Amino acid sequence: MKSYMRKYKATLAVATIVALGASTAPAEVYLGGFTEVTHALRVESNNALDGGLTLQNRDYPRGDVRAQLRLSGSGERDEYFIRMDFLSDYALNKDVAVEIREAYLKLYVASWLDVKVGRQVATWGTGDLVFVNDLFAKDWVAFFTGQELSYLKRPQDLARLSFYKGGTTFEFLISPNYTMDNLPTGERFSIFNPFSNRTVGLADAAPVIEPAKTLGNAEIFARISGYLGSAEWALYGYRGFYGQPLGATADSMLFAPRMSSVGVSLRTSLRGVLVNAEGAIYNSEEDSQGTNPLIPNTSIRTLIGAEKSLGNDLSVSAQWIGELTTDYEAFAAPFISNGALAPDEVRHTATLRLSKLLWYQTLRLSFFGFWGISDEDYYLRLSVEYTFSDDVKIIAGANWLGGKQVNTIFGQFQDNSNLYVRLRRSF
Repeated sequence: MKSYMRKYKATLAVATIVALGASTAPAEVYLGGFTEVTHALRVESNNALDGGLTLQNRDYPRGDVRAQLRLSGSGERDEYFIRMDFLSDYALNKDVAVEIREAYLKLYVASWLDVKVGRQVATWGTGDLVFVNDLFAKDWVAFFTGQELSYLKRPQDLARLSFYKGGTTFEFLISPNYTMDNLPTGERFSIFNPFSNRTVGLADAAPVIEPAKTLGNAEIFARISGYLGSAEWALYGYRGFYGQPLGATADSMLFAPRMSSVGVSLRTSLRGVLVNAEGAIYNSEEDSQGTNPLIPNTSIRTLIGAEKSLGNDLSVSAQWIGELTTDYEAFAAPFISNGALAPDEVRHTATLRLSKLLWYQTLRLSFFGFWGISDEDYYLRLSVEYTFSDDVKIIAGANWLGGKQVNTIFGQFQDNSNLYVRLRRSF
């Protein structure tokens, strides 16, 4: 507990400043939150985790009791928000921990300028559980183990400036240091080790080097957005690192290489169908010629999606995501010379979502599927949510993962499929 508090002392300081700074101004104060129990059960034998750290680790990828407190207030020229989680993780036998998920102060400086500073959860783009221009940090461990979807986004320390001119919004965000995606480490899930070419547990996982927490490794995000008729458009820019450790060193360690990107998105309605599209260029700054097989090449990523309501509280949506590797011949040459199979030049992924409300909208049935067309892998998410009252609900679901090869995104998790249940009471 003490080490955790020391680790996040900067964030706690921000929370204190927010609370003290805002306490003299707001006219309205809100206090709320929830308590929740989550339990996930592995449904497949996982040899990579046999002999792991704990018995619970093999059988229960998630088991925790969580309490969240939310405090917010607003005045004429400012508002503040604090969201804290108190977590007891019995699956990994960890003590109670405190996480500051959000702690920010927002100032309405002028009619054309807002400033928001502190720990925040940020998101943008048009994708449904797929991300092209949204390069904010993600939590894939939470995603794969049945936590609420809001936990897919990791909190980051950000300063956000929003400028308004006519119908156009200009947003500029900077994080003082880089935040990597939270990925399975071999502790809750077995993972693929590219150096041993097999799925492993924590003890045999490849070491990951994270960039130092310095201002030189700050992340910069920018967006310009507006409307053209009924169509919503946006332009994006980013400078920082890949969100995941996609680079490798000669001494068998993984790291996140530097990366910058520019992109565009569009969303509109056509004959009752909500359609969206995105495109982005990911510039691999540490391998601009594409000749280093240990670092990702520059790539072009695209997304096309459509969503339609079919009536009777039934909706369906589908997406196609493509990734083109540039300078592919230079990238593939080392693989070919060593008699190995090079990754595909073009990768395709498709998604499908089905959602149905029943019983006066108290019961929600949901299905979301990822199909790795090129990788020949899959990830199926199923959930049933029943609302007993405004305060109490229960959610049960499944995360089913697999594929033909253990070195693909979802194929590496083929022995980690799980069922989960969450019971939440809000207050």
